[in-house]
Amino acid sequence: MESWHSARGIYSYATMKLTALFIAGLTLPALGFAQTSVPATQSSHDGFPQPDFTLHDAKFRTEKPRTVLGSDDKGGTTIAVYGGTEMVQVSSLSFSGDGNLLAVGSLPNTVDVWDITKRKIVRSLKGGSQVALSFDGKKLAKDGDGIEIVDVSTGKGEVKIPWGGGTVNHLSFDPKGRWLLVSANGDDDRIFSVSDGRLLAELKNTQQGCFSRDGSLVVGGNAKHLITWSTQDWTKRADLPNGPEYVVTIAADVDRDFVVVGGPKTARLLRLSSGEEIGKVGTGYTNFAGFNRSGTLIFDYPDTGFGVWDVSGKRYCLEPDLGTNVVALSSDDRWLAIGTNHRSTDVMIWSLKNILTGCSVPSESAQTK
Repeated sequence: MESWHSARGIYSYATMKLTALFIAGLTLPALGFAQTSVPATQSSHDGFPQPDFTLHDAKFRTEKPRTVLGSDDKGGTTIAVYGGTEMVQVSSLSFSGDGNLLAVGSLPNTVDVWDITKRKIVRSLKGGSQVALSFDGKKLAKDGDGIEIVDVSTGKGEVKIPWGGGTVNHLSFDPKGRWLLVSANGDDDRIFSVSDGRLLAELKNTQQGCFSRDGSLVVGGNAKHLITWSTQDWTKRADLPNGPEYVVTIAADVDRDFVVVGGPKTARLLRLSSGEEIGKVGTGYTNFAGFNRSGTLIFDYPDTGFGVWDVSGKRYCLEPDLGTNVVALSSDDRWLAIGTNHRSTDVMIWSLKNILTGCSVPSESAQTK
């Protein structure tokens, strides 16, 4: 019996929520490696620049749409929709640590790894809408038929983790590539060993967690808790009150004692050590949040649009309706990537330096470590 996967990620949470539609765990055929980069056509506001380039697979083709009925393990009826332009959507993005590689997960279940400098696909894989690249760019984690860890250079699977939890909505490696953090709808976050796939920890009352830059901590939470975990023994370092909203995304700068907690209505900037709210850094369902390397700037994408803020709560830029709300920021502060809304696997790429210049961010705030 084929496995059937939720179509939660076909459109961004902010624009459409499909609750009755399921996508089967089948994939588009491998599509070859001929690509081109094309100029983007997004409008610009408040000095926000055009993308530097767009990653575009010239050989990408969609299947003709078709619907298949099936049944789940309990005898219920499921619906699987295959192919069709409207079913194609970038669903996750992940950079390697040096910003040279970008993994693109797309519905329905295709994965491409791009060489950013050469603007070409170096690996194309079947299966997977949620992806993560290790910091060194050597390993790729993807969902699909369970969770699989793949060698990027060969495309061969190394470790397979059976998955019986909710729909996976985020994957991330620690900086040294030892552990894989899995976030899924309705579940507490889980930590797996990259070497053999063993479950190492289930982080209670923790969702949408993120590793600290040195990998020593995981920060996450839910509507009532903001929790910091030690990765040495997976015990709690701190457990602070959170809320009133459930957690959609979390970004933390442990060194500077900041955390952004994105929920369905607001993005809040807090002191990680105390939970004290410094200010709001966005309104609406928050799809993405991240800090620059020095922890002086915040980038996020709530319903109101992609914003650039400093840690006092001052906003420098706001760009509404910028692609699909699927965003990745390279940890070396070189690139910003956002999926397009063209119903394709295209990804827009900006030089972060150009964004900060266009948004008139002061040099002292734009500094990197």
